[in-house]
Amino acid sequence: MRTTEDARPEPPRSSGRAGAPVAFAVTLLLFSSMEVVSKPLMAAVDPFTLTFLRFATGLAVLAAFLLASPSERAGLAALGRRTIAALALLGLLNTFLSMSMLQLAVMSTGASTAAAVISSNPVFVLAFASLLGLERFSAGRLLALLAGVAGIFLVASDGGGLRLEAGVLYAVGASVTFALYTVLGKRMVSSVTPLAANTVSFAAGVAALALFLILTGRPLMPGSAGDTGSVLRILYLGAGVSGLGYVTFFQTLKAFRATTASLIFYLKPVVATGLSALMLGERHGPAFAAGALLIIGGSALGGIRHRSREG
Repeated sequence: MRTTEDARPEPPRSSGRAGAPVAFAVTLLLFSSMEVVSKPLMAAVDPFTLTFLRFATGLAVLAAFLLASPSERAGLAALGRRTIAALALLGLLNTFLSMSMLQLAVMSTGASTAAAVISSNPVFVLAFASLLGLERFSAGRLLALLAGVAGIFLVASDGGGLRLEAGVLYAVGASVTFALYTVLGKRMVSSVTPLAANTVSFAAGVAALALFLILTGRPLMPGSAGDTGSVLRILYLGAGVSGLGYVTFFQTLKAFRATTASLIFYLKPVVATGLSALMLGERHGPAFAAGALLIIGGSALGGIRHRSREG
């Protein structure tokens, strides 16, 4: 329930709906490349330090766009304390918890395996959305989710790669917390622009990560990843994945139901596995092909295309 201090006109939705397919595609490409681009950095950069650098860079990019827009600045200044607190919680769920666990997963297992396991988050989105009374269960949506999850695990287990090892468990933790972030984020985007929402949530997550790094004696800056390639990777992860990617993800959430928007993660294993084969030399067998078909079929059955009644 919104208080008087949080009451304000909602942003126009028509332009967001028109650009929803583009936002979906951009989010898919950027999110799918995260594990592949960051994997080579794990030999030289602490996973918590990399997560801190990713989101600090993303925050700087978002802040620059926000400062350049009078309407965005006014919207940020008008946010009430309860809204800011809710956005800060989203930052702790996503930046501090989910993305740190995902980076630990990337360090501990293959890039494509980490990408596949976190892509199981739609089933947790469905569970959270149903528990919170935000969306209704249906046989068709359940079948779509089951098909997608089955495909995800086939992709992840190709060649016997999916085991209950530390990397997989980290990825499951990242999936659960990201699902909760998705559901709660859907409730916020109806009244807060993606730029303002991500700026506040990133700031809270980055502050929490900085405090964690200091208290645990980890470096804020990597000591042995100063070569040009590593710097470019970190900039891409920050400005691209954690900057632009989260803006387009929130735009997708605004245009679709939370469970439909999260179907990005049904397609992510296919894209991420292809990228990992091209960039890292990871190879997969017949189980990947079968899993990819289930993932795409589950996405189609779940209604990934935009419908006017959703939102």
